[in-house]
Amino acid sequence: MFEEKLGSKIAAIYFISLSALMHYFYSQVIPLFTTPVQQVFVVLAIATAFVSFLIEPDMARAAVAVKAALILSAPMFVMIMASLLLWSVEMTGIEYIIQGLWHYGIYVNQLLAALYAAAFLYMFGEKGIWYHLAGLLLVNLFLIGKVIFEYGPQTYFSEFATLLTSFAGETGDVMAEAEIHELVYCVGTYAFFMLLTFRKNVWFLAGLVLSMFCFLSALKRIGVLAMVVGLLAGWMLQLASRHISPKTVSKVITSVLLMVAVVLLFYIFAVKMGFFDLLEDYGIDTMGRALTYKKVSQFYEFLPNYIGQGMGFLAYQLTVNLNVYSGSVHNDFLQFYIDLGFFGYIFWILTLTVLRTKYFGRGGKITNEIITFAVILFMLVISSTDNTLNHQMFYIATDMVIMGYGFHERVQEERQRGIV
Repeated sequence: MFEEKLGSKIAAIYFISLSALMHYFYSQVIPLFTTPVQQVFVVLAIATAFVSFLIEPDMARAAVAVKAALILSAPMFVMIMASLLLWSVEMTGIEYIIQGLWHYGIYVNQLLAALYAAAFLYMFGEKGIWYHLAGLLLVNLFLIGKVIFEYGPQTYFSEFATLLTSFAGETGDVMAEAEIHELVYCVGTYAFFMLLTFRKNVWFLAGLVLSMFCFLSALKRIGVLAMVVGLLAGWMLQLASRHISPKTVSKVITSVLLMVAVVLLFYIFAVKMGFFDLLEDYGIDTMGRALTYKKVSQFYEFLPNYIGQGMGFLAYQLTVNLNVYSGSVHNDFLQFYIDLGFFGYIFWILTLTVLRTKYFGRGGKITNEIITFAVILFMLVISSTDNTLNHQMFYIATDMVIMGYGFHERVQEERQRGIV
């Protein structure tokens, strides 16, 4: 493919530019269609890879990339199927249906996120992981550089030091401007992945240092906690895999994820019973979450017969009826429970966790399964207090590292099975 041809540098620059433009226009929309500008560059990347496939198809690489993309998109398919069933049974109003399809189709769309990652990997193999990171870092460093240029290096790094030493307890005005919420977890995903798969390579180390700098410049305590939890789990399992059989490690991973699913189910119960009100009573600032959760409590019940409201319902209620500007409760799990219902929520969790680890770990690839498991833990911890699972760019970053790790090996296996 392109990484083996003379035009590889031009193709790489083009795809790095698409990555940079997608991240730069993260908050812009096309006014006429209210469509995010970033989606244009997502579609361009997918379309370019598809044209390349038509001109000179690599069936093995395409098969591996597309199958992985479909697995990573499974949670979205659960959302769509559960919502279609509910809308049909309940004769839901058209305004809710349109809101649901628009919100998940345009702003979240896990399928396009996975296909975008697949496009980079189809074009460049595992180099695609790093080309996407290059675009992400270019934008992040450029935006941080603008802040440093405006306020001066001394002011910036003085507040940066305060941010670190106070563990985000004190965020100055300058650091607040450098905080890019939509990008911090994307670059954090890469920093996490590189710490998990550490290599003594100059370019690798440079990417890790720059990723950590961007992540720490917009320090999020939940992000640090997610890194610690994911890294400890990943490193411990990597160590254990040297001494016990891959099947045993795989069973441990599956067991842990099933327990996580139970915990996430009862997390909804805790929220419904006023857990965040209790935190406020003990003097813990929930930053408005307790009040918001009390407002949305009217929309759901914690019962097996609760069938949900359909995807996009809660976002619509928050924006239109409850006047919550962000359209989010900063709690992905509560949002998906309200939208999908008791059993829809359970299936959604299982496709997000168990399905992914079993797929990428199939054939005894225990290292791939461990990496996937660790990234999933990272995602879940962050999403317990934030709305990252409503950000398409976060899906792209996590999909890229999950799908990209071991990509060459899976392509070679596909070729050996007779696909050429």
